[in-house]
Amino acid sequence: MNRYLPLILVLALGTPLLAQTGSPSGPKPTAPAAKTTSATATKATAAEPQVPSQPVNPILLSNQMMVTVSERIKAGALPEARKIAEDMIYGHEKITDSAKGLVRTFASMMGKKLFERQMKRDGHQEPVIWLQQPIADGFYFLAIIDFQDKKPKEALENIQRAIQWDPTRAAFFIERGFLMINQEQPIPLAEIAASYLKALELADDPVDFAAALRGLGYVFIEQNDWEGALACYLVSLHFDPQSEAAKKEIDFIKFNQPVVFKNLDGAAAIQALNRRKVPVKIDPVHVEILLEIANELPASQTQELKAVLKRALLLDPKNETIKKRLAALK
Repeated sequence: MNRYLPLILVLALGTPLLAQTGSPSGPKPTAPAAKTTSATATKATAAEPQVPSQPVNPILLSNQMMVTVSERIKAGALPEARKIAEDMIYGHEKITDSAKGLVRTFASMMGKKLFERQMKRDGHQEPVIWLQQPIADGFYFLAIIDFQDKKPKEALENIQRAIQWDPTRAAFFIERGFLMINQEQPIPLAEIAASYLKALELADDPVDFAAALRGLGYVFIEQNDWEGALACYLVSLHFDPQSEAAKKEIDFIKFNQPVVFKNLDGAAAIQALNRRKVPVKIDPVHVEILLEIANELPASQTQELKAVLKRALLLDPKNETIKKRLAALK
């Protein structure tokens, strides 16, 4: 199954990104870092045609570009990083949707299948075309670079372009929420909350789900909804138990609202979020899509099949069918 570097791996090379949203009491969240996706077209001159001795693997090339731009951002070499990010989006303006298909640059087959389901639900009949070029990630990196260059308006515009090219990436909506918080002209809290809620809908891993809950917790504090905020942080720890950000926010609420803290435990937190129509678990559709991918893999691709089933089990640890399928592969 073709897949680009998980953004979390790219992020590990750099600083924590936009999504580290803190409480309104302290400084605003610190700067961005970086996530993943596809391949790019290199600009060869007519005078010197580039003829590779072997076919270029677009995913490998794309991953190399993402690692390089992450390293440049980490080193503070923002002009170099911007140049690479611009190469990643090269030619995007010439690519348009048509009756022949909706063109998007997904990070994985999961994203493509999820988008196909969304389009079918909304009544669209056009086929979905997965363009393996890192346009979405290029705009994502440009948003990071703009933010570090103290251009929050441009950063928000670029993260929105990233979403346009890959509307299934939870991380993009998490970062959009962060960038909305950090605009010079205030954005309505309802719009910021909507971005985090969309991230919760799309999150297909525990880390993204927890990050979206933490972002929503920030919004609840801004709305003076201390119970909702505490509930978000408590439930987020179920998905990301090591999060120091969530623990600090819980301590912040404990200090400022001791009665709220005393009256809310894990079970009550889930009920509090249910009342606010906030998801408390990863959408089962992601497990369905993973199992669909597993069913389409040839039996000979044992390692790929194991990887897909293990990821499905991570999202649904009590699923006996997945456990049996994995056991049969050993």
